[in-house]
Amino acid sequence: MFRRRKPQVAGDGLVVGSEDAVRGTLAARTVTVAGHVDGTLDVAGALFVLESGRVSGMVRATRFVAEAGAVVRATCRIGVPAASEGDALTADAPARKAVLKLTPRAMQRVAPQGPGGA
Repeated sequence: MFRRRKPQVAGDGLVVGSEDAVRGTLAARTVTVAGHVDGTLDVAGALFVLESGRVSGMVRATRFVAEAGAVVRATCRIGVPAASEGDALTADAPARKAVLKLTPRAMQRVAPQGPGGA
């Protein structure tokens, strides 16, 4: 019998493909999201959300990079190391300054155009 469970996935590098949807807890050194993730992301290194990616829930990452068009609706703690065992991502964790970095590809899409749209 098939049972629905919230996955708890851990790994060194994780990729959520453009046609993938994950609901649950993901913990990895690096995560790239091109599909949809709803849940908790605990990333020891960098979280990359591509143009087609959607993230909702809670995020803790050392680095965060989003392309133009990416959708992130989450409580984010950027610059915070990955949680140790038993350390939950909570609202009372110390606040840190976040920096959103657009990739060169994303910046090209929003670059001003000259007269006539060229």
